[in-house]
Amino acid sequence: SFGSVGSGSGGHLAMVDLMARAGLDMLHVPYRGFPPAVLDLVAGRIDAMVLINAGILPQLRAGQVRGLAVTADARIPQAPEVPTLAEAGIADAASYAWIGLIGPASMPADRVERLAAEAQRALAVPQTRTTLENLGFEVVAGSPALLRATMESEAARWGSLITRLGIRAEA
Repeated sequence: SFGSVGSGSGGHLAMVDLMARAGLDMLHVPYRGFPPAVLDLVAGRIDAMVLINAGILPQLRAGQVRGLAVTADARIPQAPEVPTLAEAGIADAASYAWIGLIGPASMPADRVERLAAEAQRALAVPQTRTTLENLGFEVVAGSPALLRATMESEAARWGSLITRLGIRAEA
């Protein structure tokens, strides 16, 4: 079995993609949030999860869970002993969690640019970058155009997977 923070979440879709590529058949156990899913993973009530680094590094470092693979193209500095999916024999399955600063569609362009500039300024502070990197994040202080392109690319990728595999929302 595998857990996720809910049907359609990034971890759910990444795991379904992984199962399709590896020929696995596992029961999906959707949780209402991250903490109960991690508690069940640590307790062994579910067998696997795809998680963001920041959310599982403490348990990995404490030996409460075993890192099977990272979904990045390269090993991560915070857990260099954990291989990539490609190293584990599953090619072209890399996936990334990302965080973007988003506002309403009606937000004036000058406000969008100001918020983007302030976010980039905050992410340029060495202590902020170091804190985020230590949590497992790769800091990319991009533009609103880069975020839009990322969102469109991700929607196309995951939308295709959802359609191809017939994934439906679960209540």
